[in-house]
Amino acid sequence: GLLLFDAHTKGIKPLNPYIPSKLSDYKGSGKAIWAFTEENSMMDQDSDIIRTHLEDFEHYIDGFKQIKMNVARFNSEK
Repeated sequence: GLLLFDAHTKGIKPLNPYIPSKLSDYKGSGKAIWAFTEENSMMDQDSDIIRTHLEDFEHYIDGFKQIKMNVARFNSEK
């Protein structure tokens, strides 16, 4: 899997336009991608990845649960 962090642009730019190059490398692998995103950034709009807003600390556990389910599914397919 892959863990990504959005660039911090809040208060600097009106929109976070950045997309990490590793995202496209991993998307075709079928492995889980978890991104900590700024709200409404390009990565935050990608429904194919697990997303958690950088400042939503109380929802970090939800991302861990989704990764756990994805790993269990991946292991059962072997």
